[in-house]
Amino acid sequence: MSKLKNYWKFRGIPGPPTTYILGNLHEHLNIKRVNVLQLKDWTKKYGKLYGMLEGERKMLITTDLDLLYEVFVKKSDIFHGRRLTPLLGNVDDYSNFLVNVFNARGNRWKRLRTLANPIFNVVTLKTILPTVQDSVNECLKYIEEKEGKPINAYPFFQEFTIDVISRIALGQTSSAYFNNEYLDIVRDVFEKRRETFGELLGFIFPFFVPILKSVAFYFQLSTAKYFTKAYGKLNKAVRERKMLRESASALKDMEFLDEKQRIDFIDLFLDLETSNIKEENAQPFDKTKIKIEKKLSTYEVVAMCFVFLLAGYDTTATSIGYFVYLLAKNPEAQKKIQEEIDSICPNHEPTYEDLQKFKYLEAAIKESLRLYPLAARAASRQCMETTTINGLKIEKDVYVTADVFTIHYSKEIWGKDSEEFKPERFLNIDEKRHPMSWLPFGAGPRICLGMRLAYMEEKAFIIGLLKKFNIQKTANTPENLQLFGALVVAPESVDVKFVQRF
Repeated sequence: MSKLKNYWKFRGIPGPPTTYILGNLHEHLNIKRVNVLQLKDWTKKYGKLYGMLEGERKMLITTDLDLLYEVFVKKSDIFHGRRLTPLLGNVDDYSNFLVNVFNARGNRWKRLRTLANPIFNVVTLKTILPTVQDSVNECLKYIEEKEGKPINAYPFFQEFTIDVISRIALGQTSSAYFNNEYLDIVRDVFEKRRETFGELLGFIFPFFVPILKSVAFYFQLSTAKYFTKAYGKLNKAVRERKMLRESASALKDMEFLDEKQRIDFIDLFLDLETSNIKEENAQPFDKTKIKIEKKLSTYEVVAMCFVFLLAGYDTTATSIGYFVYLLAKNPEAQKKIQEEIDSICPNHEPTYEDLQKFKYLEAAIKESLRLYPLAARAASRQCMETTTINGLKIEKDVYVTADVFTIHYSKEIWGKDSEEFKPERFLNIDEKRHPMSWLPFGAGPRICLGMRLAYMEEKAFIIGLLKKFNIQKTANTPENLQLFGALVVAPESVDVKFVQRF
């Protein structure tokens, strides 16, 4: 135990003092403190490279961009595991129904990623855009009812994103604002999500994980309760769709689901379903030499829908929330976006090609994600075999984690005004930055799969919103947002008002 407690000290790497058994869990998982902001404090004290412990987990925290590039990009075949809750259990086990494209690793991840990639190609996004636009218009009707009134706008953005993902991925055929059966479930997962006592035991005693996982899911304890509820709902939706597909008469009735008019992820995944998947993880992971079996197990079909429900809901809603808050505080930037809208699509809804023309809007979204990298916790990779990077030996099972907030606020990278909202940073094509200096979506082969969909949703929503309204601060708009969350760093509220432009 003493050897583990002093693991980093023995290697000459600084870090916060550790305790027996807990390591740094008592500080790092403090629910009163957003964990990624704790890293920022430690970086100020211990420098660009330091170590900590999450129970038995060895964590190497860094803002060294060259080191991160090696980990996330050049040696991604060695660093291909994610930092996950221990109660997920063995993600290489094909009977583990919780495994999806986000938490899988090695050859299984490669297969799932390869199968999921076509869903986010340009052809599919163009097909999805009319549905997204319809959801935008429905949301604006509700916002219009609150015109001129100070409100917390965050719930409207959550309604919008759950409406989109329900319609393009989960079989919902029309909008269901403020009556969506999935919303309360995913809110439970994100807003009530805290590291539980069972998870803490999993960090400290990983050999107990199979028992802890069984107990948590059997008795529906905390996190397991929320995940089981969401999974059960999706499992039902997938089973019902399978029954429809197996019925010849139903297939005839489903002709309205013309591929040119509508995309539904459930059908795309079911097209790939098989009851027999070979366990290719028995072979060492090689990102360049792998034969992909283009099939999904029955478990994986539901798990893929599950990850798209969670990822498609919260991250995009939160990103819109931050952006709207920043536009309320920066009316000059807001005006520039409105001028861009008036020049590109003043009298029509934007086409997919139109969306690519919004250079200032895209720069402003990127700047918002720099200031509020909401998924910073995901910027971590597990070393799967001992290796050496730039003279630094990194042993098997060590996690290398990027301190994203420190990187994103670095004056060395972004200038003396790094804490200010300045979209122009992303318009200067002559200004070259390190590829790891901006990490809201991660980097390397495991960069966020839904990035292009998220951009499309946010652009369409902001364009629709700013066509009709000016966003203004209210007496309740804080100078600095109060943040919370473990999986995703979110604002407690987005207090603004929407005032008609014309």
